[in-house]
Amino acid sequence: MGQPPRGAGHEALHKLRVTTTVQAREAQHCGPCRAPENHAAVPTVGTFAQIQCCVRTCRLRGKSVPGSLSEWSRIVNESRKLDDVLDVYLAAVSERDATARQELIARCVCSEFVFATGSGRFVGHAEFNKAIADVHELLPPDAVLIRCTPVEERHGALRFGWQFVDRATGHPYDDHPFAAYLRGMDFARVGKDGLLQEVTVFYEAGLAVD
Repeated sequence: MGQPPRGAGHEALHKLRVTTTVQAREAQHCGPCRAPENHAAVPTVGTFAQIQCCVRTCRLRGKSVPGSLSEWSRIVNESRKLDDVLDVYLAAVSERDATARQELIARCVCSEFVFATGSGRFVGHAEFNKAIADVHELLPPDAVLIRCTPVEERHGALRFGWQFVDRATGHPYDDHPFAAYLRGMDFARVGKDGLLQEVTVFYEAGLAVD
């Protein structure tokens, strides 16, 4: 969500690449799981892709999954849920229709959500919706918000870099007079329900050195 639309040909190619990549990862990383009763050889640390492959292979072969891998699998699933919530958040900020935006807001932030920017502090769905509408008044007409860095998470607190790009081309507004206000970093907190409790927006302009 929030990404520029792509054609059917691109989607088919992307699906093929993903399928091929997953198969390659399984072949590369799941060797220890395929070895008979060789759980001791299964790495307890590694990339999420490695861990997912090992867990899946163990289950397909009727083996019990070691506790360390189960814990890693839980972390992977939580990370996926967080990515989904952030995707909806980005789509909400990108959406120009107030009704559609309200529906997206309800899916990604809690009822007492706090949105803090250089323009003020906005509490609840209605104020957040209005704050986004005010932002759109200042944006190029086809701007959408995307995440441009990985998400870093610490005990329910997280941060990620963002920027506005052109919906059709995906290009950032580097030549825009206010380009430094069209990219920055958000600091956020997630509630027990998995929804965003608060987001504090920092613009790149605030990091400029005189």
